[in-house]
Amino acid sequence: MSKLFEALQEAKREKASTASFDVSQSLSGGGTSTFNLEREMINLYRSLEVNFPTLTQKVICFLGANEGDGTSTIVASLARIVAGCTKLRVAVLDMDTRHPTQCSLLGVTPKMGWNETTSGKESVQNALHQTSIERLSVVSGSLIESGVHQVIDRSAMKALLEGLFESVDLILIDCAPNAQSADGIALSGDADGTVLIIQAEYTRWPEVQKIQHEVKGVGGRVIGAVLNKRRF
Repeated sequence: MSKLFEALQEAKREKASTASFDVSQSLSGGGTSTFNLEREMINLYRSLEVNFPTLTQKVICFLGANEGDGTSTIVASLARIVAGCTKLRVAVLDMDTRHPTQCSLLGVTPKMGWNETTSGKESVQNALHQTSIERLSVVSGSLIESGVHQVIDRSAMKALLEGLFESVDLILIDCAPNAQSADGIALSGDADGTVLIIQAEYTRWPEVQKIQHEVKGVGGRVIGAVLNKRRF
């Protein structure tokens, strides 16, 4: 972990000379080593730093076009790196109502989901599940019957995000694939930035343009993209 911390410190020193969003590439392409994954997550973290003077009190959405783009894996991997190598308190918010996976990826058994919080049954603090990594917690996806789509109330989500910031510094939202749900677009309107997840050799360029246009239409901002599963 010390080497990762040194790499992050070096990335921070290079921040001033980086002019644009540095696209992360070649993640989870089958056989990708842990070292390469960590390196790519550091690059992604560096890119987020370039976009924001500070990542404190920031909400970042991660949105893919189709199921299987690798959005959940990228969010969980980035969260581990940021929480493990910086002083930021990170929360992963699983907003894929059909197939929530973040608790499984981060090794947590949820006792409740965000739906209990937004409905007023539980407090926001009770929705935070601590992981084995210090400064990293996860808010579970809905525990309502798996596969059943739920309408996300935007005002309730705003209240949830505000409540989370009483305990965390950075919120990473794992959105459902855009082809399955429009929730990710709606959530991007309340985020500080949205990162698009593009599956190499699969996601069509018109799909990416459509998502970018829709994010802009709700007042959101696309700050960059991750080209995932690149073989060449």
